[in-house]
Amino acid sequence: MLKKLACLVLTVLITFCTSVATAHAASATLYQDNNYAGGTLEVDSDISCFVDVSFNDELSSVKVHNGTLTLFSDCNYGQPSVTISADGGVNSSGNYPNADWLGGRNDYYSSIKVNN
Repeated sequence: MLKKLACLVLTVLITFCTSVATAHAASATLYQDNNYAGGTLEVDSDISCFVDVSFNDELSSVKVHNGTLTLFSDCNYGQPSVTISADGGVNSSGNYPNADWLGGRNDYYSSIKVNN
């Protein structure tokens, strides 16, 4: 009986920890064109080179859903970089409609790190 109770408690803890971690993971939608138009790329983990996902030097606007992310000019997280967040952008909405909101650089970024 004690063994079954311990297993149940462990299962509940693992489920809770997993759901908490997932709920706070950073995520964003990247867009090829200004004002959230064109092709998209959903991001919820690091991408070391946008070439690998056919999005290199294509980024023009972003919607950050959760957390913070850092965009880098070169593959493998080369500098310069800009950090974007769910509470930044236009009216602190997580929306970055054009290059003016992305460090003034359009079709420029080549990698991204998810900072949570």
